[in-house]
Amino acid sequence: MNTNTVVTVNNWTLFYKGSAYTAPELRSVHLHGLREGDTGNVITSPILRIENGIVETRSGSLYRLGTASAVWDEYVSETAGLDHALDMDQDALRRFSMPGDVFSEKKEQQHGDG
Repeated sequence: MNTNTVVTVNNWTLFYKGSAYTAPELRSVHLHGLREGDTGNVITSPILRIENGIVETRSGSLYRLGTASAVWDEYVSETAGLDHALDMDQDALRRFSMPGDVFSEKKEQQHGDG
Protein backbone atom coordinates (compact mmCIF):
# COMPACT_ATOMS: atom_id res chain seq x y z
CA MET A 1 0.00 0.00 0.00
CA ASN A 2 1.13 3.55 -0.58
CA THR A 3 1.55 6.27 2.04
CA ASN A 4 -1.25 8.69 1.05
CA THR A 5 -3.39 10.26 3.76
CA VAL A 6 -5.92 7.78 5.13
CA VAL A 7 -9.52 9.03 5.46
CA THR A 8 -11.91 7.20 7.79
CA VAL A 9 -15.27 6.26 6.27
CA ASN A 10 -18.28 5.39 8.44
CA ASN A 11 -21.70 4.01 7.56
CA TRP A 12 -19.96 2.25 4.68
CA THR A 13 -21.11 -0.31 2.16
CA LEU A 14 -19.28 -2.17 -0.61
CA PHE A 15 -21.12 -2.45 -3.89
CA TYR A 16 -20.40 -3.25 -7.49
CA LYS A 17 -21.81 -1.62 -10.56
CA GLY A 18 -24.18 -3.80 -12.52
CA SER A 19 -26.63 -6.48 -11.47
CA ALA A 20 -26.44 -9.94 -9.94
CA TYR A 21 -26.06 -11.21 -13.51
CA THR A 22 -22.81 -9.28 -14.12
CA ALA A 23 -19.95 -11.75 -14.56
CA PRO A 24 -17.78 -11.73 -11.40
CA GLU A 25 -14.61 -10.93 -13.31
CA LEU A 26 -16.28 -7.80 -14.74
CA ARG A 27 -17.43 -6.38 -11.40
CA SER A 28 -15.66 -3.27 -10.17
CA VAL A 29 -16.24 -2.97 -6.43
CA HIS A 30 -16.61 0.49 -4.84
CA LEU A 31 -16.84 1.86 -1.31
CA HIS A 32 -19.69 4.19 -0.36
CA GLY A 33 -19.94 5.96 2.98
CA LEU A 34 -19.56 9.14 5.02
CA ARG A 35 -16.15 10.77 5.45
CA GLU A 36 -15.31 11.29 9.09
CA GLY A 37 -14.98 14.92 10.04
CA ASP A 38 -17.44 16.30 7.50
CA THR A 39 -20.84 15.50 6.09
CA GLY A 40 -19.59 14.47 2.67
CA ASN A 41 -20.45 11.19 1.03
CA VAL A 42 -17.75 9.29 -0.78
CA ILE A 43 -18.08 6.81 -3.63
CA THR A 44 -14.65 5.56 -4.54
CA SER A 45 -12.99 4.51 -7.72
CA PRO A 46 -12.70 0.69 -7.98
CA ILE A 47 -11.17 -1.00 -4.94
CA LEU A 48 -7.87 -2.79 -5.46
CA ARG A 49 -7.64 -4.41 -2.02
CA ILE A 50 -8.60 -4.25 1.62
CA GLU A 51 -5.93 -5.02 4.23
CA ASN A 52 -6.27 -4.55 7.99
CA GLY A 53 -9.38 -2.43 7.46
CA ILE A 54 -7.66 -0.09 4.98
CA VAL A 55 -9.15 0.20 1.49
CA GLU A 56 -6.86 1.04 -1.43
CA THR A 57 -8.54 2.26 -4.60
CA ARG A 58 -7.41 2.35 -8.21
CA SER A 59 -6.90 6.12 -7.95
CA GLY A 60 -4.45 5.58 -5.08
CA SER A 61 -6.72 6.86 -2.31
CA LEU A 62 -6.71 5.13 1.08
CA TYR A 63 -9.74 4.78 3.35
CA ARG A 64 -9.98 3.32 6.85
CA LEU A 65 -13.19 1.37 7.39
CA GLY A 66 -15.00 2.75 10.42
CA THR A 67 -18.48 1.60 11.37
CA ALA A 68 -20.24 -0.38 8.66
CA SER A 69 -23.77 0.52 7.61
CA ALA A 70 -26.69 -1.55 8.83
CA VAL A 71 -27.50 -2.20 5.16
CA TRP A 72 -24.08 -3.80 4.62
CA ASP A 73 -24.14 -5.87 7.81
CA GLU A 74 -27.62 -7.16 7.02
CA TYR A 75 -26.72 -7.97 3.41
CA VAL A 76 -23.52 -9.85 4.27
CA SER A 77 -25.23 -11.70 7.11
CA GLU A 78 -28.10 -12.76 4.80
CA THR A 79 -25.98 -13.72 1.79
CA ALA A 80 -22.86 -15.16 3.39
CA GLY A 81 -23.82 -15.93 6.97
CA LEU A 82 -20.80 -13.87 8.08
CA ASP A 83 -19.99 -10.73 9.93
CA HIS A 84 -18.37 -8.22 7.57
CA ALA A 85 -14.75 -9.05 6.84
CA LEU A 86 -12.10 -6.37 6.92
CA ASP A 87 -9.51 -8.23 4.86
CA MET A 88 -10.59 -9.14 1.34
CA ASP A 89 -8.82 -9.93 -1.87
CA GLN A 90 -10.45 -9.20 -5.25
CA ASP A 91 -12.29 -12.53 -5.33
CA ALA A 92 -13.80 -11.96 -1.88
CA LEU A 93 -14.73 -8.39 -2.79
CA ARG A 94 -16.59 -9.62 -5.85
CA ARG A 95 -18.38 -12.35 -3.88
CA PHE A 96 -19.47 -10.26 -0.90
CA SER A 97 -20.21 -6.87 -2.40
CA MET A 98 -23.81 -6.20 -3.30
CA PRO A 99 -25.06 -5.45 -6.80
CA GLY A 100 -25.52 -1.74 -7.46
CA ASP A 101 -29.24 -2.12 -8.03
CA VAL A 102 -29.71 -3.98 -4.73
CA PHE A 103 -27.58 -1.34 -2.97
CA SER A 104 -29.77 1.48 -4.32
CA GLU A 105 -32.97 -0.33 -3.36
CA LYS A 106 -31.80 -1.07 0.19
CA LYS A 107 -30.60 2.52 0.72
CA GLU A 108 -34.01 3.82 -0.40
CA GLN A 109 -35.76 1.42 2.00
CA GLN A 110 -33.48 2.46 4.84
CA HIS A 111 -34.31 6.14 4.28
CA GLY A 112 -38.04 5.50 3.84
CA ASP A 113 -38.03 6.53 0.19
CA GLY A 114 -39.13 3.20 -1.21
